[in-house]
Order: sequence, then C-alpha cells, then structure tokens
Amino acid sequence: MAEAENKQTDVAQGLLNHHAAALVNVAKRAGVRHVDVEAAIKRWNGASNGAETFIYQDAAERVFGAPQSAWQRRHKVRLFEGSTFADSHKASVKRHKDRLAEIAALPDNAYQTAEDVADGIVTAMYNLRQESLRKADVKELILYRGVRSKVLNRTALIEDENIEYVGNALESWSCYPAQADRFAGFKGAVMRALIPAERVFARSGTGMGVYKVGEVVVMATDGSTDVVTIHFVG
Repeated sequence: MAEAENKQTDVAQGLLNHHAAALVNVAKRAGVRHVDVEAAIKRWNGASNGAETFIYQDAAERVFGAPQSAWQRRHKVRLFEGSTFADSHKASVKRHKDRLAEIAALPDNAYQTAEDVADGIVTAMYNLRQESLRKADVKELILYRGVRSKVLNRTALIEDENIEYVGNALESWSCYPAQADRFAGFKGAVMRALIPAERVFARSGTGMGVYKVGEVVVMATDGSTDVVTIHFVG
C-alpha cells in the first residue's frame, strides 16, 4: 500500500514539475506573467477548439501561417454565430482578450495589442519545444490520434489503410496508442503518423499538452498532408 501511495505521489509531483516548468519557461521567454501562460494552457487542455482557445489557434495562423482546417472554420461559425451560447462565447473571448490587452498596456514591453501578446505566447511555446527537440536530436515522432465515430465515415475506410490527412492548425496527438484508443471510443478509429519534428508545436513542460496522456500538440503548415494508417476501435 505504501509503495503504491509513494508511486502515486511521484506521478503527481511529476505533473506539478512539468506544469511549473511550462509556466516559468514560457512566461520568461514571452515576457508575460505566469498566470497568463497558465490561462492559455488551461484553455487548450480544456478544449483545443473551444471559443477562447481560438485566440491561440488564430495566433498560430498569424505567426506561423498554420492554416485552420475547413472543419475549424465551420466550427468557429457555429461557436460565434450559430450556437445558442454564441453571446456567452463572445463574452468569454472578450474577457480573455481584455486580460491580454492589460499586458500590452504595461510600460516597457514589446506588445501593442492583445493579439501581439497571444502571438508572443505561442512563439515562446514553439521555440522552447523546438530547442528541446534539437538538443535531443529528434527529427520525427510517431504519434497517434483518436477520432470518434460521429466524425468518422468508417464505411469509406479500410483497416490498416494508408490515407492522406489534413489536420487542424493546432491539433492534439499522443505518444501513446492506448490513449488514442481511449479517446476514439467505441466504433472510432486511431490514426498513426510520422510527424516531422519542426511541426511539433508544444508538449507539457514547454507549453500546452496534458502530461499524463502523452499529449503532443502538432501544428499544420501550408499544404502539409500527413499519410496516416487507420486502425479501428470497437
């Protein structure tokens, strides 16, 4: 029992250490407060395509030219125009942008607008992760992404088939196939892809990403198409 409790404590401490490292490193690099980095990470970890998270999806598009997918463009319309919660979504985005604007208004910083601050945060996250990958001499990663049945036409796919896939501007993948299986759920599917290191945007310790599920945030580039292998779940 004591051994299990100690292991649980070690895991919890590892989570805290990664989270703290992200806050300190990104805040220092971007020239913002720890609380501002924490707010960005929380938005992503809560919903990678939530209303407030689009502040950072948009920033990735401005800074890196990461194109938003057709699904993301439709989803934004639903969030801000077609949803019964559209006004609430707009208000929450405004509150978050107002906080970023407070940073831009501070003396002796390089930012002029809320968008500038968001751009600075995503730039810091990407640069820190890229430095880490170069130091480890990582050129590419095998990653997995679970897709739920409601967004998947299984009848048009073949098990273990290689298909071309165009992802979102910033998108969640995992180092662990078992985690992708869990996210896919019953009658879903898992995609396996070889992702170039330069398209790895962030991971826990240097920004967005949930440590315990091995989340890796992958960034699209203009014209990037991944060849993925499909595996059915359930």
